[in-house]
Amino acid sequence: MSNEPIDLAGTGSNTLTRLNLASILVQAGNALRKGNRKQAALLFGAATIAPRYGAASHLLQGGITLNNLRKRLT
Repeated sequence: MSNEPIDLAGTGSNTLTRLNLASILVQAGNALRKGNRKQAALLFGAATIAPRYGAASHLLQGGITLNNLRKRLT
């Protein structure tokens, strides 16, 4: 058994944090390009908290993605 602390904040490794941040920024840019300013603002906000609160940024990013999927299917 390891004595390593469990990462409850969901921040993960530095590489995964950077990848998540890049993904959020690409989604925000795409939303801005499509004229969806509210979604872009939410995603840019998620990008600002992503390095510190990884789980919250994942939750927000997932929620926006599910909402976009819902819109496409209806």
